[in-house]
Amino acid sequence: MLLKNRPKIKRIYFTPNMPTLIIGDIHGCFAQLEDLYNQFLLQIESKSKRQIIALGDLVDKGPDSQDVIEWFLSAPRGEERLAVRGNHEVMFDEFVRHPSPRSPWLDFGGMQTLQSYSNKGLPDDLSKSDVTRTVQNIPKRHVSFCRSLPDIIVLGNICLVHAAIDPAKSVNDQTLNRLHWGPCIGPDDMHMVCFRDPNINQVAHGHEPHSRKPNPALPVLNLDTGCYKTGILTGMVLNQGSVTMVQTVPPKKSAIGTRF
Repeated sequence: MLLKNRPKIKRIYFTPNMPTLIIGDIHGCFAQLEDLYNQFLLQIESKSKRQIIALGDLVDKGPDSQDVIEWFLSAPRGEERLAVRGNHEVMFDEFVRHPSPRSPWLDFGGMQTLQSYSNKGLPDDLSKSDVTRTVQNIPKRHVSFCRSLPDIIVLGNICLVHAAIDPAKSVNDQTLNRLHWGPCIGPDDMHMVCFRDPNINQVAHGHEPHSRKPNPALPVLNLDTGCYKTGILTGMVLNQGSVTMVQTVPPKKSAIGTRF
């Protein structure tokens, strides 16, 4: 049981000449993902190798979860597309393993994900056959992708997770519950952050949507700007030693909800 609670960690050697885009919670918003990606491409040399890393919650709530996962599985030559596991990937996986029309995941953004995989559309009042038929439509490689995601990506001195880490613990000793569900370290607690792991000097995460202007100089950087409600998808670009922030433009003003 203890081994099941140990995080899966992917370590990447970071070099400044590898352009990198780190993306906050996408939540099935494929149009915004493409927009942010194109902004990234405009900032880098066209023939350079590059990597994209999402901070989890690729699925649920937005309309195009299937397209988002397919995009991450369809990287062109010279590009790597990665992600960490978020709580919504955890719930998606649990639903696929144990599908039920009474699953609480369906009220937590999962219904939109099922709709994206349905050929005929789904009624609000799902039957067991509706669920069974739609789960059978989900490509096995999409399920395998979500199950294979690491819980932590260490990119040089930056620790990339979905929700949070415990700064008092080393990377290897983090718990899955904290990584996937938080609580996140808020802006009022930044002065207390001191990482036990000497090789880590920043954490980038998502999970809790906010409307603050992201500050890449902070030791803990939250890139979740509630895209599924606001239309604002946020990313951080690392390129040739510089750090810049990129965002999509919302179609209209929209308040960010508190439920993540």
